[in-house]
Amino acid sequence: MDDANAEALATLYDAHVDFVHRVVRQLGVPAADAEDVVQDVFVVAVRRYREFRGEAAVRTWLYAIAAHLVRNHRRGAARRERRRIAWKSRTTAEDRHVTTVDTARIDVARLLDRLDEASRALVVLVHLHGMSVKEVARTLGMNANTAQSRLRRARLRLARWMEHPAEETGR
Repeated sequence: MDDANAEALATLYDAHVDFVHRVVRQLGVPAADAEDVVQDVFVVAVRRYREFRGEAAVRTWLYAIAAHLVRNHRRGAARRERRRIAWKSRTTAEDRHVTTVDTARIDVARLLDRLDEASRALVVLVHLHGMSVKEVARTLGMNANTAQSRLRRARLRLARWMEHPAEETGR
């Protein structure tokens, strides 16, 4: 990597590391693993930077990378947890206890995973990052009315899934 690319990466990292960290945590990555996932986001961003055509905002691109890596991280964590439980079958229920906050974070992440990418991005960016629907629509390259409609449908789906967790995704 030459000096110009290194400087561009440093600028990208400095400008967006807090955003990526919040997204990673809000999508359910435990604090102990968040830094590693954030670092992986920027490693992928560096590798794929030449593919970035500017059709979406940098934050949207980084969000997509983060969401993909979080899904992979959670699947890996679930596999590791299943192996740990199988290995240590005599572990007491108290040892397996997960805090209420962690459980809620996992539940929210699972609900968000049931949404399509655009709807999930709308919910996360509007409700968790405080962006306006118009701003998110611009970022995602969609009409503001379409964004508002998708956000309304996503909210209804999330509410229905919270009331009836076993219901199919209905994408």
